[in-house]
Amino acid sequence: MKILALAALLSSTVTPVQDFSFEAEANAWPVHGRSAHWSAPAEEIRVGLRRSDNAIRVHAEHNGLDDYVLVELSRHDGQLITPGSYHDEKVLVVNGGYACRDDTADFTVDRVEYNADGWTDVFQASIIHTCRDDLPSNAFRVRVDFNR
Repeated sequence: MKILALAALLSSTVTPVQDFSFEAEANAWPVHGRSAHWSAPAEEIRVGLRRSDNAIRVHAEHNGLDDYVLVELSRHDGQLITPGSYHDEKVLVVNGGYACRDDTADFTVDRVEYNADGWTDVFQASIIHTCRDDLPSNAFRVRVDFNR
């Protein structure tokens, strides 16, 4: 009986997933016209919470700091990000030493679980960032699936 209970518990355990996928249109700034799918353990993906303004920071590295993307999401009202769809909020994207903040970005958070250390144990979201005019040719789309 104990063996069956242990087997059931192990089969329900969530496998860690750390995926960061993006697609940038030709005029997307600061990430231009490329796409990628980065996954741990080959690439490093971290998700954390900056408590001062409740911003969620997603940092993904490919080949160390030679290629990285930092995406930071926050609400204009400074409230904690919870599951739901957000329209016209703040998203900062940093790549190659350049940064652009979009104060009219859209994102959908499917799931988020914060821990006491200021990191997230689970974060699943889709993000659309456009810098320099809200045009389809400027769109940078990101999908994050993170489960520590």
